[in-house]
Amino acid sequence: MKKLIPLFFVMILSFSACSAASPPDLGNDFTYEATVNFNDVSYKAEIDYHDNIVYFTPTSTNASGMTISCDGSIVTYSYDNMINTSDMTKVSPSNPCVALYEIITEFHQSDIKSNDELYTVDGTVTAGNFTLVLNTDGKIISIDIPDINLYILFTQKN
Repeated sequence: MKKLIPLFFVMILSFSACSAASPPDLGNDFTYEATVNFNDVSYKAEIDYHDNIVYFTPTSTNASGMTISCDGSIVTYSYDNMINTSDMTKVSPSNPCVALYEIITEFHQSDIKSNDELYTVDGTVTAGNFTLVLNTDGKIISIDIPDINLYILFTQKN
């Protein structure tokens, strides 16, 4: 009996150890500046996620000032006073705004791995397989969708 008591305490301690870190939540609103590499083109963009809508605004190309937004059913292109909307199913899945929206909504159904400094999330969206890298605070570091040659490097907006 005396030998069982220490074994009992060891079992209790092993089951009460710290739980595994839970993955960050991408459902929170955020704003980033980003460098977008799409095929052979590289440009800067501002990426916002608010109220379940992704806003994608190129800032360093001829498209500067145009905002593309996606709410999961409608994609809206706005530039100055011009606005054009399309059903999301009719927009190319390689559109960075559409791909970002799908990644954010598919995040919890993806394969999440972690180490002490990063979370790596592998999943699939309409455009293809993706890898999302986040830091332990839940800040997005990068998104890579090799099937469409899209790589986005994020920096926190000041």
